[in-house]
Amino acid sequence: MTPVLWPMSSDVYEDMVACLLNHLNRETRRIDGKGGDGGRDVQFELPGGLHIFELKSFTGRMGKVQRRQVARSLTKAAKLKPVRWELIVPIDPTEGELEWFKDLASGYKFPIEWRGKTWLDTQFAERLFIWRYFCEGVKAEVLDLLREMHKEEAGLANGMPDVIDRARALATRANELDPFFTFKLELNGPRTKISIIPRYEGALEDRPITTQIEFRFDTNTPEGKAKFEEFRLAYDLGVAAEFSPDFISKVDIDAPAGLGGTYTQVHLTMGPGRNAAARPLDFEFAAVSPTGEVVERLSLTLAPESVGRKGAILVGHDRSGLLEARLVFGTDPVPGNTNLHLRSGPFVPHELLEAVRFFAALHAPNGLSVRTTDGMLSSQPTTCTAEPLLDPLFPEFVANLALVQAATGIVREVGGDFERNDLANAAAGAALIRGEEAHQPGTDITLTWTGPVRGEQRRRLADQPVYLSAEFVGPTVVRICGVEYPIGRKRRVELVGRVDPEVAKMLLNDEVEVTEVVLHPEPGTLLNIKVVER
Repeated sequence: MTPVLWPMSSDVYEDMVACLLNHLNRETRRIDGKGGDGGRDVQFELPGGLHIFELKSFTGRMGKVQRRQVARSLTKAAKLKPVRWELIVPIDPTEGELEWFKDLASGYKFPIEWRGKTWLDTQFAERLFIWRYFCEGVKAEVLDLLREMHKEEAGLANGMPDVIDRARALATRANELDPFFTFKLELNGPRTKISIIPRYEGALEDRPITTQIEFRFDTNTPEGKAKFEEFRLAYDLGVAAEFSPDFISKVDIDAPAGLGGTYTQVHLTMGPGRNAAARPLDFEFAAVSPTGEVVERLSLTLAPESVGRKGAILVGHDRSGLLEARLVFGTDPVPGNTNLHLRSGPFVPHELLEAVRFFAALHAPNGLSVRTTDGMLSSQPTTCTAEPLLDPLFPEFVANLALVQAATGIVREVGGDFERNDLANAAAGAALIRGEEAHQPGTDITLTWTGPVRGEQRRRLADQPVYLSAEFVGPTVVRICGVEYPIGRKRRVELVGRVDPEVAKMLLNDEVEVTEVVLHPEPGTLLNIKVVER
């Protein structure tokens, strides 16, 4: 490497050193001094505060004029209350200059430091490509290298291995030369894709990439009108869109490494638009009655899917992953800006419960309103559909099963398909857990006597309905969607029934010993069950 010849224009010096500082710390930010830099050329935020760099291209010695400029810059910078200030100048201080600098530092509470020629030489020796880019005219070499990637005349005697080696060598060489960007080369059949990747935060500010596109849309034709609408959504909301050369007159690009230029046969892909500062937002969706009362609410976190010049599209889902939300916020009204979809599939009841209750309330006369939880963004209620979006039995089933699973400690994912008896068993299980009676269709019950039954008692059993109230010790289990849930250890059962007709005949004859009877439930009656011990 040829030693750096430090007498150079202040613009080149500041550009080169600022780029170096960006590589030493990716968070640094260049300050344009045209409007007054406030005593700092480059800055970045430390955990404790602002770190400021002042870049001076002085050479030779630090004379009175130069000292006055440095002191003036430091005085301006002090107003910003930095935690550290550094002077970067290609001069190694003499003893006298160092004493002056120490005296200068004594007037400030924050530390100041002098980075001189030796420090600069060392840093650029380790980052040769930065120095070469600014001082040896390597911009042209970068341009030539990237253009070389498109040439077909180069010898490729060994087939694909030569192609791979040549592409790798060219991309590697370009990455060693450009201080602002790295380049990623991808070959896919007839297509070549070159990705431009910033080396540090702020590289696009130091070396902007600009594009001017001249579209042509014949909005008198259905195709032209549809393409114009695609463009509008891509521009306004950042929605991904593609345009063939039929809709593009020309594209002017100002990009690094000779990748810019004017193009007329262009297939253009736009979006999805991104904004590095965009963050997920917490939203509250509410089903609102005509009087403004909130019937049900649902909180969701939505993340930006695309960001445009006039708005953004945000998407998210609930804990179950089954309720999906898509929300469009923009400066202009957007029809159908809120889309909620509850898809079928396996679910864990307690995760889905909030969503199904909310979804079940989305019907007339209720309306739907949306706002961020901090209240910064909100919408007026929109009209809901006349018919409920869900079978009313489904939210009840999910709530009952969530209660059963929580009480028994058996949390299971439930398949999207279930039968009518699963609904009934979930309702019965939830009622028993709440200490209520559960009512189920009656079933036959067999009674066995340990002693003889005689006379009038036998005749009443044969002729009249029997009211049975009995307590059973043992697990009370409900089966829901193939899973058995133990509800209690002791239960009371009540049933109204009649003795089997054949057994009734035997009971009327005292000579016939009967020790066991079967009770059939009376038509239209139910079996009442209550858990008396959990």
